[in-house]
Amino acid sequence: MRDVDLVETSDASSEEPTPPHVPSFLARVRRHPRWLAAGAVVLVGLVGYQVVSDGRLRAQDDARAAALADVPLVLDPVDPQLPVLHHGTYTWDGDGPELAVLAQLGYGAEAAGVSVVSSQGVAGAPDVRLAGFDSSSGEPVWETPVPAPRGGLTGGGGWCSSGDQSASADATAVRCVVRWQAPAPVQPQDDSGVYPEAVSIVQVDATDGSVLHRDDLPPGALYGTGPWGTVVGAIDAATGTARLTLEASAWDGTARWTRVLDLPTAVDPSFVWINGDEEHVLVVDGDGGGGWVLSADDGTTVLEIPGSEGGGSSPTLLASGAVLVPDPAFPGSDPTSGEVAQMLLRPDRPAVSFDGDRVVWVGIDDGTVGDAILTAARAQGRDRGDLLGKGALRLRSPDGSVRWEIPGLDIGTALAVDGLVVGRTADHVVAVDARTGAVRWRSPVQPVEDGFARGLLTDGRVILVPSGAQLDAFTFRGERVWSVHVEADGDGHAVRTGPVPTASTGSTVVPGGNRVSWSTSLAGRLTLAIDDSSTAGQEFFVFGRP
Repeated sequence: MRDVDLVETSDASSEEPTPPHVPSFLARVRRHPRWLAAGAVVLVGLVGYQVVSDGRLRAQDDARAAALADVPLVLDPVDPQLPVLHHGTYTWDGDGPELAVLAQLGYGAEAAGVSVVSSQGVAGAPDVRLAGFDSSSGEPVWETPVPAPRGGLTGGGGWCSSGDQSASADATAVRCVVRWQAPAPVQPQDDSGVYPEAVSIVQVDATDGSVLHRDDLPPGALYGTGPWGTVVGAIDAATGTARLTLEASAWDGTARWTRVLDLPTAVDPSFVWINGDEEHVLVVDGDGGGGWVLSADDGTTVLEIPGSEGGGSSPTLLASGAVLVPDPAFPGSDPTSGEVAQMLLRPDRPAVSFDGDRVVWVGIDDGTVGDAILTAARAQGRDRGDLLGKGALRLRSPDGSVRWEIPGLDIGTALAVDGLVVGRTADHVVAVDARTGAVRWRSPVQPVEDGFARGLLTDGRVILVPSGAQLDAFTFRGERVWSVHVEADGDGHAVRTGPVPTASTGSTVVPGGNRVSWSTSLAGRLTLAIDDSSTAGQEFFVFGRP
């Protein structure tokens, strides 16, 4: 046999081809240096564009904030860290809240940089205390006692609001309505249907607390106030018809006019209330007897409001002299939830139905909405969600005609600034162009279970959206920029950065069943109040820096 050597030959077709040489990115850049220069130019351009764009947006925010600085209820610039300026607790029992606490939380009026407040129903004390605090620092400026007009009165308390600026050339006047309770033996109602409490209307100078004018009203008198002064009413039921005599006077006591009105409800006691604005006086028989809109200048009738069977929600006076009233063509309204179908009554013109719509409360308006009226279709059986296809948002002209509408959008509260109407639904915040009705943007927020009529806040740079214990900040372009939430902390609460740790359907309560609310103080600071269900008091925070 022959030996055979077996030789294994390689198959050329099975060999891996040598991959072509691929130069690295740096090698290619070295071969083409112009690429590097061009890329650098592009990168610098993009960075520059972003810087310019960011600067332009900041300038827009700054300009908006400056334009809104004097609009009522607009916040001072809000620090996202929410530094705590004041923190404490109070209760309405016993002596009531301290005057400094009332000033910090905004229970009063502001003039000349001073917050003016009144003590609140101090048990057994006949004197009421008015006090002024520096709106920026919270330091006390003055305190003025207001003695009761006669003996035997207790439990005095009051409220203050901005006074008639014509009474003080430097706009320092503040008016306060102070009330005392009569002793228990005479506490039941008399024939006029009015509790015989004692009322005094006091005008003070906010700079030093000096009393500019005081008017002690007769026992059982009705009263209302406006920027021009006061209206005092007295009911005479002895003539067989409930006759109401109104006497209007300026803040210095100068008589303006007298008017006699015959109330339509002569048999049952009438619960009459009086309110005023810059040009009108609204007089309403709250027992369904209708009312009047009178001229604040001379008391002549501007509009007569027809009565309604079984009463209903109170009319709302508009600056034009028109009023919003419940629409009898749409029964089944629920005043407690705000689901009231309304209509417009205008002087010397036919009534205008809103076709079952309710009026949406606009908490802040820089003139974007002005005398227009924002309405929404009433939600039947509202639950979570936007009720898409079940509602509509409409902006109406002062005559009630529809300027624009957005089908399927149901909002509970809104603000109107810088050409936008920003509204809160059950689980979204939506911005609408106030001129065209086009939806600019829409962003999700934590859903709430117990209704969504929670007021939106703004400092002109961000929009603050309360969602129960959580507060979200959005830019005017719809971007969420920061969030905070309230959580239990020992015997009290604390505000932490970020959203609530566990995402769930929100509520206006925090652990322990205590309800929270965010608002604006007199000095323009963001405040937080947490009701204490166990003590009938509140824990409060005022945010800002000294």
